[in-house]
Amino acid sequence: MTTVRDQKTLLRDRIVGRIARKGPVGFADFMEAALYDPEHGYYMREPNGDIDYFTSVSVHPIFAEMIARHLDDLWEAFERPDPFVVVELAAGDGTFAEHLIRVAPEHPWASAINYVGVERSPARQKAAKTLTGAKFVGSLAGAGTNM
Repeated sequence: MTTVRDQKTLLRDRIVGRIARKGPVGFADFMEAALYDPEHGYYMREPNGDIDYFTSVSVHPIFAEMIARHLDDLWEAFERPDPFVVVELAAGDGTFAEHLIRVAPEHPWASAINYVGVERSPARQKAAKTLTGAKFVGSLAGAGTNM
């Protein structure tokens, strides 16, 4: 089994090798590799329950309720569309989606919502789909325009 420490070493070696072959890498390329390298990127690992940091969506479900109330206003401003497409970028493990879907029945747009989570990590997409049953895709282009 490859440990997180091994993953970091392998990724470091891959980046160092790239620098040796092609010269310096910019910050954007470095972060792309660090976060999304298909084999060793931070967000490409299988979620294992270890939490390195918290974001608003994972601290408490109240965040989803606050966004749901804002969606009330948007739904009215857009003249009550059906479907009401809500796209979450960097959807992670589906925590926000789960919370939003749970509070949706309390809001006027509940029967119209079409939630789509965009998450680059296949492992996190899988975890999110399992958690919520909602649609998760790997890119914004995959979210589609005719939902």
